[in-house]
Parts: sequence; C-alpha cells; structure tokens
Amino acid sequence: MLMLSTGTIFHVSAVHASTSYTVHSPIHIIGNSEFNQTNGVTGGKGTRSDPYLIEGWSIAAANNQAAIKIDSTTAYFAIRNVQILNGVPGVYLASVRNGAIENSSLIGSNLGIQIDYSSNIVISRNSITGYGFGGVSTLTAQNTGLTIDHNTFSGASISVGSNQLNITGNTLLSGSIEIASPAASVTRNSITDGSLFVAGNNSIVGNNSIVGGDIQVSGSGSTVSGNEADRILLSAATSITISNNALRRGMLIQPYAPLDTPPFYDSHIITSNMVDGKPLLYFARCTGVYVDGSIVGEVIMASCTNVGVRNLQLTGVDEGIMIAYVHRGLIEGNSIIGNLSQGIEILHSSDIQISSNSFSGLKDTGVSISSSDNTILTGNVAVGGESAITVLGGSGIYISNNTLQSSQDALSMADVTNATAAGNWVSDSWTGIMVSGANGLNITANNLVRNGQGLSLDGGDLNGIFNSIIYHNNFVDNSRYQAVYYPPLVAVFDNGYPSGGNYWSDYRGFDNCSGPDQSICNGPDGIGDKPYSGIWRYAYSRGSFGGPGDLLDNYPLVSPYGNFSWDTAPPTWPSGGGLTISIVNSTSLTLHWTAAVDNAWISVYRVYQDGTLVATLPGYAQNYTIAGLSPGSTHVFKLEAGDPARNWSTDGPSASATLSQSFFTMAWWTEHWYIGILIGGVAVLAVSGIFLVRRKKP
Repeated sequence: MLMLSTGTIFHVSAVHASTSYTVHSPIHIIGNSEFNQTNGVTGGKGTRSDPYLIEGWSIAAANNQAAIKIDSTTAYFAIRNVQILNGVPGVYLASVRNGAIENSSLIGSNLGIQIDYSSNIVISRNSITGYGFGGVSTLTAQNTGLTIDHNTFSGASISVGSNQLNITGNTLLSGSIEIASPAASVTRNSITDGSLFVAGNNSIVGNNSIVGGDIQVSGSGSTVSGNEADRILLSAATSITISNNALRRGMLIQPYAPLDTPPFYDSHIITSNMVDGKPLLYFARCTGVYVDGSIVGEVIMASCTNVGVRNLQLTGVDEGIMIAYVHRGLIEGNSIIGNLSQGIEILHSSDIQISSNSFSGLKDTGVSISSSDNTILTGNVAVGGESAITVLGGSGIYISNNTLQSSQDALSMADVTNATAAGNWVSDSWTGIMVSGANGLNITANNLVRNGQGLSLDGGDLNGIFNSIIYHNNFVDNSRYQAVYYPPLVAVFDNGYPSGGNYWSDYRGFDNCSGPDQSICNGPDGIGDKPYSGIWRYAYSRGSFGGPGDLLDNYPLVSPYGNFSWDTAPPTWPSGGGLTISIVNSTSLTLHWTAAVDNAWISVYRVYQDGTLVATLPGYAQNYTIAGLSPGSTHVFKLEAGDPARNWSTDGPSASATLSQSFFTMAWWTEHWYIGILIGGVAVLAVSGIFLVRRKKP
C-alpha cells in the first residue's frame, strides 16, 4: 500500500510482481524532479536501495511517440512489471544514469528499448516481442555499464554499443545480437535463427548456443570459447583466441582490403575446435607441415612455407581448405563434397599446386584463387556450383586437364597476367570459360561442350584482353553462343597457317583447298576454306543482344582437335528416338533422325543403304536426302553415330522405304527401253497411215 508523506518522497511496502495491469497514458520524465506520482511513479526514494518505481502500468503509445521516456536523470529508478504496446520506442532512456527495466512485456513493431548517452543501466527478465532489429538498441556507443540479462526476445534483436557491456543469459528466437563495444562480455545466450556479431577489442564471447546462425568477430584481442554455432567468421580481426567451439559449418577468415595483411590471418590462437564433429586444424607461421589422410573438418594455413594438404575427405563445411600468404604449397588428392562456400581458397600466395582433387555437390565455388602468383591447377574434377574455378588477379596461372561440369561459370578468370587454360574439359554449364581482363592469355586445346556460352570475353578492370591467343579448342553444341565478346576487345582465334584455329561444330564451310589463303584447290588440308564468323559480339544498346562480330577464326578446323583416347564409350541412341523417311519423288527420299548422345559429343554420322556406306555427315546433321534411286525400288537405311575418339554405335536406328512408280523418269525409260521402241514404232505407223490417206485424196 502507498503511504503519501510530505514532499515527493514515497514510503513503499514490499513489492510483488503484478499479474494484471492498470491503463496509463505515456510517461515522459525530464530530470529527477519529475519522478512523481503524476508521471506514473508508484513508489521509492530514488536511491540505490530504494529506487523510484514505475510499476504495474499498461501503456499504449500512438503517433510514433515513446510509451515511457526518461531523460537527463541521475536518480535510481526501476521500470518493473509494465506492459508496453507499440511505442516508438517502447522505452527511451536518454542521458540517464542508474536505471533498470525489469520483468516487463514490450510488444510492438518498431523500437522496443532505446538507450543513448546513458550509464549503469540494467535490462533484465523482460519479454520483448516483434520489434525486429530494435528490440534493445543504442544509436551511439556513448554508453557505459549496460547489462542485458535473461530477457526473452521473439522476432526482436539486440543492437547496442557501450563500455562495460554485459549480455548474458538471454533467449532470442528469430533475432540476433550485434554489439560494437570494447571489453564486452557476451555469454550463455541462446539464439535460434539469428547470429551474434561482436565488434571491438578484448571482448569475451563464451558458452553461447546459436542454432541457424553464426558468430562474427572483428577487432583485436577477443576470446571466443565454448560456443556452439554454424560458423565463426573473422572479419578484419587480429589476435583472436578461439577454442573449444563446436561448429556445424566451419570457420571463415574474411578480411577485406586494406585490412587483409598477414596479421589478419596468422595472428590468431585457434585450438581444440570441432567442425561437424571433426577437428579444425589451424597452422600459422609454419614450415614443412603436411596434413595427409587425417580425419579433418577443415584446414587453415597462414604465412607458411613448404606445406601440403593431401588425401582428405571434407564434407558439408563452408570452406574445406584455406591457405593465405603461403609460399610453396601442395593441395592434392582431396575429396570435397557439398561445400557451401569455397572448397579450396587460396589468398596472397605463390607457387601453389592444386592437383587431382574432386569436388561434387558444390553450392558456390570449387577453387577460389585471389592475388596469387605461379599457381598450377591440374587434373581436378568439379561438378556443380556457381563456379568450379575462379581466379581473381595474379600472374603465372596454369590451368590444365581439369574436368569441369554443370556450373554457372565453370572457369572464371579476371584481370590475370600470363594465364593459360589448356586441355580442360568444360561442359554442361551456363558459361564454359569466362575471362574478364587479361594481359598474356593462352586458351588452347580445351573442349567446350554443351554450355550455354562456350567462351565469354570482356575487358574487366584492365579494360582489355591483351597479347592473347585462342586456338585448337573444340567448341561443340554450345547452345546460345559458341564464343561471345564485349567490345571493344581484340583477341586472336587462330594460330596461323598451317597450325590452324579451332573446331566449331556449327561451321558450315568446306575443305577443298589449302594454303595460307586457301587458294590451292587440289585437295583438303584439315582447315576450312572460309573463316568462321560465328563469334558473337554483345551490344550495349537497349533492346539489342548484338550480332556476329568482327573477330574471326581465319583457319577453322574441320575435325575435332586432340586425342580422345580416354573416351572408350560409344554413342548411344535415346529411347523413343529413331529414323523416319519421307518420300520426295519417285527417285529420291529424305532421312530424318533423333540425335544420338555421347559422353563427349557426336562428331559424325554414317548413313548405310542396303548395307553399303553411302554418306558420312557432321555431328550436327539430323537429316539427309538421297537421290538417284530407281522408281518402285525398296531400300533399307541404317544410321550409326561416332564420337571424337571414333567410337561407333552398333545399334543405330533403321527403316525401309519403297519409292513410287513413275513413267516420266529417264531411269525408268532406260530400264524399259523396249517399250520405248514399241511406242515409237506405233507412232511411225500412225503417221505413215495418215500421210498415205492424204495422198489418195483428189
């Protein structure tokens, strides 16, 4: 019961939590003198042991005003067992010292509790619902001694900055914790479908449970220990101690220029962490370390020399292997399955070989290489993902004999120097090879098969592709463009005569001549007599997709380039497909067929008539007309398909047809010559009879 005395001092009996509320209008207090009954104060003396109480009210605010606003006070107060509805913010503390918000319910759609330029504030055991990012927030970090503990947030977050910040024991559902504070303590919080962001130096992040989210740390000197989360992300962080964490998807070091010098990678202490139940291995400033065949969740190496990672199976993590500022490294024989970010990431390194690794079920990138020199990628197999191999910057890049399939951009290079892509199999992707800026580029002997775009070229940040040559590649059945470029750009698509250019499956020219000008027409030389002009030029004008450009392959190959001895599987014919025949006239007919399929591609068809080979056709053909047949004759036709390795199908479709009779073809008259003589004789007798009759007339 309240006992009113003289002045403004209240004598308050024991306080008990309220189970019901009394409606009150919004409360606005400026200065200690306004802690009074009119402004909703229900008791207390404003001291540490007996704070002013604002208790038991239900307050709804309208027109974007605060339900409770306290400004420029130093007296101790507590907002306790209050219901706040739709305030903006619900409670606003500005330039306040010695306040508490306890056991209250805040429900709304905007800011819940906002604190600015305040100190010694406690927010404890409240229920905060539906305030989005602003469940508890500060506009600045000019606060001191802020404690947020054992609150329940639903659809609301904590976003605060303060010295002497303590956030502990809170439960957040569909909300995050974001702090920008030095020496903060963030412990024993439970977050579902949200993340924890810690910016500042010398903070402690411990024993938090995060489901469906990450812990992101920036700054220096912080300790992250005993947490459970999807990932730990180090963003522009140095000297972080990370230990005894259980991670589902691993750890990523993600600095950004200019904050990406060696200390952002190699200054950490990272021990005894697990990724999906397997050890996370971190090596810094090391020499001669080899990880070979171990059970490992993730491997990170920074500022090391002569190191290797071999024969690991890495499954389901964001990044399987990361190396930064490493000189002379070998990554070989690893199997990386289902990675969500990069399978292998190479940063600021040199003399690295990545060979014989396999990637499958990728979500993003198989191998990502940035600002690294003298890197070799050979013999790797990658299926799926946004990109199988991505190279950003660097020099001395050699990418050879890799198999890259079913990606968005299978092989992507940007602003590289002295880069070679040779002998790769690149198929069934949106773009096979994409180059955005290069000085010194060699693309040779690659198989670019069944992509949307076989090869895409643009100038990138270098504003051009310089000193390039593109030759002896096989461009086969790339559905949108075999090759495409963005002007202005200069690229050479052949190696001169007699070496030649590239094989294009849609080339329709002939090979009857030879010589640099293809003017010696006494036999073929394996090079088309006319240049290939199907290299597409993109247009920048609205509503235009461009057209054939001015880049030519002057010496297109008429047969696929290279050795396909690895291909031992013959083509096959799809079920439901077959051979049909349409009769043109009594001496000719046209064959139509469904395309065969092959693990490489169909390079040639053979047409048989009555068991005899009568035509050899290019792999893009799907019809053929046969003329000079005898009227009324019956024939059986059969097709077989061949691939670049000259493997042939043996179960090709067949069909028969009978031509119609005709009395008006030379072939028929030649076969039935005696009928011609008979008809001729009859005609002569008839004419002679008419002549004799006419002579007898007077």
